[in-house]
Amino acid sequence: MASTDSEQEPSTSKTPSIRFRLHTSLSSQMQACNQVTTKALPDNNEEPFLIATSITKTPLSMTTSSHRHSSSFTTSSISSTTKIHLLSYSEIPEWMKDNDCLKKGYRPPLGDTLSCLKSIFSFHTETMNIWTHLLGCSVFILLAAYINYKYYHYMTWKDMIIFGVYFTSVIGCLALSSTFHIFNCHSKDIFLLCKRFDYCGISLLISGSCIAWTYYAFYTDVTNKAIYLSIAALVGLTVALVSLLERFGHSDFRAIRATVYIVFGLSAALPVIHYIVHEDYVPISFFSMFSFGIYYILGGVIYALRIPEKFFPGKFDILFHSHQIFHVLIIIAAWIHLNNIREIAFLRIHPSTPSEVLSTTTDSTTPGLIIGDRPGNE
Repeated sequence: MASTDSEQEPSTSKTPSIRFRLHTSLSSQMQACNQVTTKALPDNNEEPFLIATSITKTPLSMTTSSHRHSSSFTTSSISSTTKIHLLSYSEIPEWMKDNDCLKKGYRPPLGDTLSCLKSIFSFHTETMNIWTHLLGCSVFILLAAYINYKYYHYMTWKDMIIFGVYFTSVIGCLALSSTFHIFNCHSKDIFLLCKRFDYCGISLLISGSCIAWTYYAFYTDVTNKAIYLSIAALVGLTVALVSLLERFGHSDFRAIRATVYIVFGLSAALPVIHYIVHEDYVPISFFSMFSFGIYYILGGVIYALRIPEKFFPGKFDILFHSHQIFHVLIIIAAWIHLNNIREIAFLRIHPSTPSEVLSTTTDSTTPGLIIGDRPGNE
């Protein structure tokens, strides 16, 4: 027994030293790991993720690559690049779904303003929706400056206000539309907020178009001018308030929304019809007066019926789908209406103004299209 005890004593005495060496080795490894992790960590909010992966003894190269891969859908990584992982219609959240005929090319919810702004430089379902109205807005800002510069000496302060109303309505509509299409992938709350302002912008455009034209059409007819201006303002305000309702923006109300705006646009034809019937002359052609309304209505019909993607699902996801066509037709209509307002305005402001001052390019074969062809003006 004594010999056995004496044989076991050396092994017992070695145990603390083995444990000490094991503890020292583990401590040095942990320190080395912490040093490597500290050097690899960037100065941002992603530190906890890297620390957690380093503790699992994952190699640093694998940790970094896995971190980059897993964060490809996060806000931080999207902020550093304009390349976005696009989703299909089935992958996007319910609040982003509107047109099931567009099958792919959707931005994921990005979650921050900078990422949404950077996304305008990549191709997705909203790219052309953004740029059509963003560029259109810029063009009308330049047109407003040009009109003010060229015709400043012909206009009174009242005329400048009326032209300001029209340009504000067009620029406001296009700006609100661009804002919605840029930030509709931000978050649900931002999506709903921008969508309501987008609908208000359409009401603003129609009201502003009607007010500006009516003011000059009934320049000396105070009673009818007051009636039609009141109708335009009242209907515009009503439609704008209705568009603020959350249910109005639901995808199921797509056709109803289009119908509301088409009817609203048709109401603007009332003063035009009155003017044609009761005035002694028509300073511009019938087609020119109604063509802006035709473009508005055509755009609304194409938007409501989802042409052409309804007949070719998945073929027009990025380019030439109905919303983009709708945007282009809106800009064309606004341009035509600006020319109509300009022509009739300067006939009222300065009846003796020669047609070349107005810089109107028209078809001389169309009766009544030349500005100088007013009865009594040679």
